[in-house]
Parts: sequence; C-alpha cells; structure tokens
Amino acid sequence: MHEETSRPDGSQSAICAGTPMVRRTAAAGYWARSADPLNRGACLGDAETEARMRLAYASFLSPETAEAVAWMGDLADQRVVVLGCGLGVGAVHLAQRGAHVMAIDVSAVRCAAAEAWASRQSVSGSIAFQCMSAEALDLDEASADRVFARDVLMYTDPARVAAECARILRPEGQAVFVESLAGAGWMRAMRRMTNPREWSSFTHYLSYAHLGCLGNGLRLERQEGWHVLGVAAFALLFKWGWLGGYRALLRCVGPIDRHVLRTRPTMQCAAWRGVALYSVDAAEEKRV
Repeated sequence: MHEETSRPDGSQSAICAGTPMVRRTAAAGYWARSADPLNRGACLGDAETEARMRLAYASFLSPETAEAVAWMGDLADQRVVVLGCGLGVGAVHLAQRGAHVMAIDVSAVRCAAAEAWASRQSVSGSIAFQCMSAEALDLDEASADRVFARDVLMYTDPARVAAECARILRPEGQAVFVESLAGAGWMRAMRRMTNPREWSSFTHYLSYAHLGCLGNGLRLERQEGWHVLGVAAFALLFKWGWLGGYRALLRCVGPIDRHVLRTRPTMQCAAWRGVALYSVDAAEEKRV
C-alpha cells in the first residue's frame, strides 16, 4: 500500500507502508527480477537482452547526461563512484574516459550482470562493482573525486544520499545528479504509459526546486532543466526501443526546449529532467 503526497516544494512522494529498509528491499527485489536494460520490466530472452544492452549503451549519453558528464571535467585517473549503476552502462562510459570507477547498486543480481557485461567492454580506466545502498555507502571518507548518479534520488531518500556523497568526497570533490523530475502534470500520463506499475511502491519524483537544495554537506554549483516537448522522444525509446526516432525527434524539438528553458526560468519547473552539480560544503551542518 502507498499514498501519494506532495512536499512543500511541489515534488511528489510515494510513501510506502513500513520502514525504509522495507522500501529498499522492495526496490532491490524489483531490480533483481528485471533484466531489461531499459528498466521497463520486460521479460526478455538472452538475444533480446543483449540487443537492448547495446541500445541502452548507445542511448545513455542523452543530451542532459552528456552535459552532466561534461560538467565532471577530465576524468582520467579520477576516482568516480557511480550510484545505482544498474547493468553498468554508465560505469563503462565513465571508465572509457579514463576514470577508476566504483559502481554500486542495491541489487546483487544486477551488480553481477553488470560486471559480466563490463568485462567484455574496452575501457581505458577501471571498473569494480559492489552491492550496497546509496543511502549507506560502505566506502571510506574522502575517498572519491567525483560521484555520478542518474535516476537514483527518485528511488532513495535524497537527504541520506547527499550526506553520504558529502562524506565520501574529497574536499575538492563534486557530485552530479541527473534526475527524472515531477515536471508538468501531463507528464504523469506519459509515465503511466511507460513506467512499470511496480515502481509506485518505491518511487518518488523530485521537483526542480528540490533537486537544487539537497544540502547535507553539499553546495549547489550549477543546475539546469531539460526536455519539455522532448519527453516524447524518450517514449519512443523506452516504449518501443526506436533509437532512430528518439534521436530524430530530439534533434527537432531539443533546440526549442533549450531556448524556452533558458530564456524563461519559470518554465524550469515543467522540465522532465534535471541536472545538478554539487561541491562539498564543509561548513554546512548535515541534517541526517
């Protein structure tokens, strides 16, 4: 059972019955059962899984994700922690830029699958995988140069994740988050069409404002909203796996979205995706 509530900043939260551990167990159980690289919960054979892995890899650097990676700067020989690595696509992309990646995920099944797939890829850095929660990282303090997280806060307690990022980052370290946001009201209809029903028990979408005020030892450096009309392109990718249509539609409407979101700041609250870059704020008291 769950109920939908609204935070003061407008984000939606799925509040599940039970403790945070129960919610984490529900999330881990779902991801362990889902072998779909596009995270839509499809039941796939080996050949189809491999095809969708190639599709997930080819589409990973969506415009907002590519921007987030660019914000991270030169990654050669940098120690990068990837939160919620899933099947390892993002971890491989970063290792191919020379990073030494520690990729973590709450699902042991996915970590094992990611490690097997990553071992067949060519990287200039290195990758290791461990099963752990982003809310309780079994990593040393000040042990990472960068943290990368895509669609992690929506499945976790953002305050706990932020505090853990601040703890493991070096004083000059940075964390970048790419998140699906609550966005405009009509986007909920799009999500009902593309998202697995089981997600509702452990998923909450942050607002653009919430993404920009994580705190807990982190200080916001940059933030951008992405995609209003462009959300339709992601439906082509996630629902039908049509990479060509996804790229073509983004080329058409992407510049319009960027112009609107940059010239009309009030439209940021309607963005489907958000990117936020944080540095360590040693002066801020952690609330968790």
